[in-house]
Amino acid sequence: MSSENILILGDILLDRYLVNSIYLHRIGCSGNIINVLEELKSKYLLVTSFPKPDLINLIFDECAYKSGSLITFPAEGKTNVVEYLVDDGVTKQIKDKPEPVRNINDLEMAEIIKNSCSKKILVSDYGLGGIGPISKESLREKFKDPAVISFVDARKSNYLDYFGASWFFPTEDEFRAFLGQCPTKESLKEFSEILSAYGVILKRGDRGLIKYTNGEESDFSIPNKYLAVDVFGAGDMLMAIIASTTKTKNLDDNTIRKAMLLLAEKLTVNGAGSLGFRDR
Repeated sequence: MSSENILILGDILLDRYLVNSIYLHRIGCSGNIINVLEELKSKYLLVTSFPKPDLINLIFDECAYKSGSLITFPAEGKTNVVEYLVDDGVTKQIKDKPEPVRNINDLEMAEIIKNSCSKKILVSDYGLGGIGPISKESLREKFKDPAVISFVDARKSNYLDYFGASWFFPTEDEFRAFLGQCPTKESLKEFSEILSAYGVILKRGDRGLIKYTNGEESDFSIPNKYLAVDVFGAGDMLMAIIASTTKTKNLDDNTIRKAMLLLAEKLTVNGAGSLGFRDR
């Protein structure tokens, strides 16, 4: 695996799972990314704003993160909590009321981005507050560096904030809402051109993925021995695996296929249907 530093920016959400009347907690969004990078022993720096820095530091201490570093900025707002019910390996979302938080250290975060030597950048922006406008501007400048490979998993409403990123990871619903069209080879091309992206990884739930780049489209199915429960929720984890294992912007089919297999195996071995997969 690559030992090159990876810069991660975005939201930390607190995922709470009800399993056999017991609540289990884990950090989601950017938290999903660092969990994967830890297992792959990839060096990283996570920069995030979080309403309760003491809580996130406690989670990090308990999980004994060793491969990376963490910078958290205090932010206004309440802790974002997403609740799930796990029943016989199948996860159902109960409640999701993320409240946008305002980053109050935007200049400092932008300075970190500007001075970063990382050649891989991962953005996980779903709480709509973890990254400020000045930081986004610094990111767009960073994306122009031909040596930088950037990956963005965000809400449809702020795709344009990350204009020029190498790869975007939309769901089909996000794609349709942003472009007003169903995913086709022509519309995938239009999506890429609008965002000046190198390519698109379209997440299609239990139907796997579509990779589009340079006029070429490749379809990837979930391996037969796995059952997708919430492949959308595993999108940031897939992004982390791809970022850790690739050395170029050109993600060949073998890179995607290996990443999907590694993700499926990881989730199954951990018995975490709540994270995306379980045995058939």
